[in-house]
Amino acid sequence: MTTPLSDWKLTTIGALGRVLTGRTPSSAKPELFGSDYPFITPTDIQEGQHFVRTERFLSEEGLQSQSSLLLPSKAICFVCIGSIGKICITDRPSFTNQQINSIIVYHDKHDHRFVYHLLRFQADRIKAQAGGVATPIVNKTAFSNVEVLVPALPVQQRIGGILAAYDDLIENNTRRIKILEEMARMIYREWFVNFRFPGHEKVKMVESETGIIPEGWEMRTLPNLCSKVIDGTHDSPLRVSQGYPLVTGKHFTDGFIHFDECYFISPEEHEKVMQRSKPEKGDILFSNIGTLGSIAMVPDQPKFSIKNVALFKPRKAIYSGFLYLHFVLPETLTELQAKASGTSQRFFSLEFLRGLKLVTPPDEILDRFDCCTKPILEERLLLNEAIRNLRHTRDLLLPKLISGEINVENFETETVAQGV
Repeated sequence: MTTPLSDWKLTTIGALGRVLTGRTPSSAKPELFGSDYPFITPTDIQEGQHFVRTERFLSEEGLQSQSSLLLPSKAICFVCIGSIGKICITDRPSFTNQQINSIIVYHDKHDHRFVYHLLRFQADRIKAQAGGVATPIVNKTAFSNVEVLVPALPVQQRIGGILAAYDDLIENNTRRIKILEEMARMIYREWFVNFRFPGHEKVKMVESETGIIPEGWEMRTLPNLCSKVIDGTHDSPLRVSQGYPLVTGKHFTDGFIHFDECYFISPEEHEKVMQRSKPEKGDILFSNIGTLGSIAMVPDQPKFSIKNVALFKPRKAIYSGFLYLHFVLPETLTELQAKASGTSQRFFSLEFLRGLKLVTPPDEILDRFDCCTKPILEERLLLNEAIRNLRHTRDLLLPKLISGEINVENFETETVAQGV
C-alpha cells in the first residue's frame, strides 16, 4: 500500500517558506565580523551533515547591517551558485553569503525536516534551472518557482521524523568519531610532543639535531619506519560501471576515504596500479598533490587503487597509528606546507617525503602506545562504516518516501532509531 498521490499537492519551493538570498558584508568593515552569528558559505557545508560549523561569524554590528537577512534556526540553506545542491539546516540564528538561497519554512504548513530532504531529492532538477556559462547560477526567482509535490503536514512530519532518525544517528556517530580522534591526538601529544610517556620520569633528556629529546629516542626517516613510501598511478584510467574505486586525495575527509565519491576502473587497470602501490589495512594514505596533507588510514575493505596519492606502508603494525597521528596533527601539516614545491600546483615529492624525519621512541614505547590508541582508531573505523550504512539505507528510502511510494504508517520512527 502506498500513500495516495491524490493527497499530494503541486506547489513551488517559494510557497514552502520565505526565500532569502544571503550577502557577504564588506571586508572593508572588519567590525561587522565577530563571534556571535554563524556566517555560512558553501565550503562550510559537508555532504551528509545537515548542521554546519562555520569558519566565520558576524558581530552584533554585522547583524544590524543586514538584519533583514537573519535566518532563524531550522531554516534550509541551499547552494545555488557554483556547487549547486549542497544543503544544510541552521541550528541557531545565522547568515549566509550570496551563493546560498535559504527557506524560512512556514511551520504551520510544512515540516522543515521534510523540506530539507525534499530539496535533497530535487537537487538535480534544481541544478537543471541553472544559467550562466563560467559559473552555474540558479537565481532566487528560478529557485522559488521550481515545482514540487508535497503531502499534508501530518504526512510531512511523519516522513521528516523517519529520515531525521537516520540523520540523528549519523550526527551522533560523527560526534563520537571526533571525540575519539581528539582522544588519540591528546595521547600522541602527551607522549611524543610533551614527552610525558609512561616512565618518562626515569629517562634522561639529551640533545639532538631537533632539540632536547629523551635518551634512547632517535630521528628516523620514513623509509626507516615504512617498507614503502610510494605513490599511485599518475594516469587517468577509463571509468567503468563496475570495478574497483580509484581513490585520490579529494576523497579524504576527517581521516576516512569516501568511496561513494570515487569512480570505478576495470580489474585490468586495477591490477596495473596494484603492481606499483598496493594499499592494505593499516597503510597510511597522504595527499601529496593539489589538496596537500589530507590523510586516511586504509580500512580492511573494499579493495581499491590510488592516483596522485602517497602511500606509507609501515614496517610493523605498531607504527601505523603512530604515523597516522603524527601526520594528522594540524601543526605537522602547517610545517610541511611551508616546504611544499610548485607554484600553480603545490606538491610534496616522494624524495621530500622519504627525507622526512620523525622523533621516534624505542619499539617498546610504540608497542604500549599502540595498545592505548589502536582500540580508539579501530572504533573510529567501525563508526564510520556504520555511518556509511546509515546513509545508504536513508538514501534508498529517500525517493520512496518523498515520492509517496511508501506508506509511512508502516514505519515506527523509534524502531528505526534503535534498530539500525
